[in-house]
Amino acid sequence: MAGFGVLITFVFFIYIVSWDRSQLVGLSISLRSIAKASYARHCRNTNVSANTFRIMKLNKNHIEIKFFDFLITHDEVTTILGLIPTHKWMKDEEYFVGPKKIKKIRKENFWGHEFYAETNDFIGDQVEEFLKSIIAPRTAQIKKLAEKYHGEFSVVQYMYDGCNPGLYFDKRQLKILNDCGLELNIDIYVLTGLEKDDTSA
Repeated sequence: MAGFGVLITFVFFIYIVSWDRSQLVGLSISLRSIAKASYARHCRNTNVSANTFRIMKLNKNHIEIKFFDFLITHDEVTTILGLIPTHKWMKDEEYFVGPKKIKKIRKENFWGHEFYAETNDFIGDQVEEFLKSIIAPRTAQIKKLAEKYHGEFSVVQYMYDGCNPGLYFDKRQLKILNDCGLELNIDIYVLTGLEKDDTSA
């Protein structure tokens, strides 16, 4: 049976990041065929032959539940959720950024509980595990906070290796976030070709 080919052109945007600046770049790519969706679990980098030796860099994945600008104490947030924060800061707290250590002031309170991994496994599996083990069992407690303060489910990936970036949420997962009253924030940085140490998470 004769086959056929389809030419598909699409445009997507990536951030090119260096230590002192980032740049949004748009790319127009033509595809002759698509074997699997970009969020497929077991996709492979077809630009590298089986006989080519190279060191694979591990992607850096951050999955986190966050609360901002709350009026209660951090300890109260911790008690309500039954989770230990991995990140927190207080309003009016000083912090320093960049190689010149520029001083800035925190504008709001922040509390976050994060899962972090350096891996080339499909990030969607890690998102599913976080939703199942951390978010879903605490729906009522999270909703209690999100009704008063800004609550967010955050997924950040620094991609150094692997397939085209992609992340898929099914209706069940979206319902979990909606029932909790959480906003969804996704950032994916394609850093293929950059040294891992050049970009901080």
